[in-house]
Amino acid sequence: MRLDIDIDKHTIGAIIGSAFLYDFKEYSNQEEFNKDKQKHFSIVTKYFDGYKYGFLIRNARMFKKSIPYPGKLRFFEVEDSIKF
Repeated sequence: MRLDIDIDKHTIGAIIGSAFLYDFKEYSNQEEFNKDKQKHFSIVTKYFDGYKYGFLIRNARMFKKSIPYPGKLRFFEVEDSIKF
């Protein structure tokens, strides 16, 4: 269980919550990356080229019921017709 989310209780291929992305941080070295280690939600534990950005979010909330939706890797647009 990661972040108190039991994956067995959620539909795979679904939107399970929402958050407001207000900024990002680009790490320029391992020391900066490790300094924010407690903030990382990723399973990636090492700084290396390709995984050097941190995303700053607020107002994160998990939905009571997941919304089935075909996912994609990385950021992607969600159709306006989806009701949150």
